[in-house]
Amino acid sequence: MSGATVFASGAFTQVEADRTFDVGLASDDASSQLVIEENPDLESPAIEQGTDGAFTINASNVAPDAHTTYGKFGTITDATSLEQGAFVVRNENDTGENIDITFDIGFEANPNATVELAVVDPSDDSVSVADTSGTETTISNVPSTESEDGATDDDAEIACGLLVDTTAGATDQTLNVTLTIKAVRSATTT
Repeated sequence: MSGATVFASGAFTQVEADRTFDVGLASDDASSQLVIEENPDLESPAIEQGTDGAFTINASNVAPDAHTTYGKFGTITDATSLEQGAFVVRNENDTGENIDITFDIGFEANPNATVELAVVDPSDDSVSVADTSGTETTISNVPSTESEDGATDDDAEIACGLLVDTTAGATDQTLNVTLTIKAVRSATTT
């Protein structure tokens, strides 16, 4: 299995909101309100943020007939066992509003592999999973680091990890994974 999965701020993120939330990478766009960056507590040689602003997960180490993880999992076959994410999505909107963030992940083509995106809800540390079978997940009421009640990065940050399963016989294929992140203003706030 070779290849790389490339996530670029403009290519893989969308924002749908009554109020527009700009999206970018922490090192790329200081005015971004929904920020995506490598988890500084779990640096990985597979996660790269290039000078062109691309956020890349290098999938060249994904082995055929195996499970590969990006992040720290308690069990490598269970995406809900995410203990520490490989990257984070953080609400830094300057209005201070809570937002709902939806994660959707899919394949252009590769029926012999599964990719699961595990996301940790900062309000209760529960783990939800979006996968390439079409299941998406939403984390509701994510506070902003700019809120008047002083939300911290831990309150406003969603840890994310990936679990890649090629045990169904995917060999010598490129994983063309797409990740969409949508943010909308929360209907209710806490």
